[in-house]
Amino acid sequence: MNDNRGMPNEATHSNVSSASRHFGMWPWLLQRITGALLIVYIARHIWIDHYAIHGPITFQGVAERLHGSFWRNFDIALLCLVIYHGLNGIRIIILDFNPGRFIQRLTLWGMVILGLLLFIYGMQGLKPFSI
Repeated sequence: MNDNRGMPNEATHSNVSSASRHFGMWPWLLQRITGALLIVYIARHIWIDHYAIHGPITFQGVAERLHGSFWRNFDIALLCLVIYHGLNGIRIIILDFNPGRFIQRLTLWGMVILGLLLFIYGMQGLKPFSI
């Protein structure tokens, strides 16, 4: 009896190059890293917005906080993490259906283009706070 249930064997990957197999490791690893970082970033974001600031959140208060480069970079990093983690998660779900190579590449490049568009759109939210 084979104890490697659910684990692909060498015959499964016979038509896939070694570089292609290892390329899949990086998105998998980055998905875990971005997930862990999102927990930290979102917890800090919620803490700053809801507990550390006393009184209502105002445009002026947000503008003062984002005037410094640390908080602006913090929000840009949060935007990048959310976009990567979300789109890579969708890509992984699509790849679970084992599409052909063309669909895999189309999915990858579609997610890259969509990610760039979402980043540009998200950066528009920080535009009013530019120095």
